[in-house]
Amino acid sequence: MPGDPVTASRNRDPRYFTRRALLIERGQWRPFTDAAPARAHVRALMAAGVSRAQIARRAAVSESSLCHLLYGGQQKIRPAAAGRILRITADTGRPAGPCLVNTAGTSRRLQALTVLGWSPRLLAGRLGMDLGAVRRMRDGGRGRVHSGTSEAVSNLYKALWNTAPPAATTPERIAATKARAHATRRGWVPPMAWDDDQLDRPDGRPASGWQRTRQTHRAADLAEDAAELFAQGYDREHAAQRLCVTLSGLEKALGRAGQAAEREHETQRARFAAASAQAANEYQAEAG
Repeated sequence: MPGDPVTASRNRDPRYFTRRALLIERGQWRPFTDAAPARAHVRALMAAGVSRAQIARRAAVSESSLCHLLYGGQQKIRPAAAGRILRITADTGRPAGPCLVNTAGTSRRLQALTVLGWSPRLLAGRLGMDLGAVRRMRDGGRGRVHSGTSEAVSNLYKALWNTAPPAATTPERIAATKARAHATRRGWVPPMAWDDDQLDRPDGRPASGWQRTRQTHRAADLAEDAAELFAQGYDREHAAQRLCVTLSGLEKALGRAGQAAEREHETQRARFAAASAQAANEYQAEAG
């Protein structure tokens, strides 16, 4: 949305461009989404007594942008702006009273970080919260949370969505493995599966086609994708997470791609040697 300070900040964030490049590569880049749900939600909030200024403040957009959404015939909106608008409830839009929000977005963000290997103990430490409370929020055991808690989880998610957990010690590696296993059993999805406008919606769904199909699991393709991530500073474990494959699967693909490249080099060397020998024979025949 025009005048959106969050969008301006995002455009200066290198993580945004990393995610954008990967989504474009996979054909999943959608910089805009339908504005109709956000517009209908703003009108519902205003009908419930929340002022336009309060909505703009909570959504971190300008009032003029909100007016354009309501009355300017705007058809498309940035997913991040739509997500912030849809996240507002009549309670959180008002300056007084309890600020409670639906826990859907909070749970999904914690679940996505768990897929990356972040244990609830590490998350609780980062948030400065009780371990049991973080587990309940992550597992969907609470229907609503305070807006401050939701914002803290959102900020943590922005900081960690493409960051692997600590793995320098054996206990750290074990904790990360347990977290990933728990996420796999629950069927949770990684950060790359979520569009910003879907995260906070109670009926939100992961992006279709976010997970690679078997047909795209060719060694050469995986090796090429991994090479791009390595160039951006990813290690093998983190690259495997970003590519939605196991570490062993990625290592096998890299090994096979290396073997294929070596075979190609051998073939080229053999062809060169044969061509050189033929040229030498022809030269000797002419000289004789």
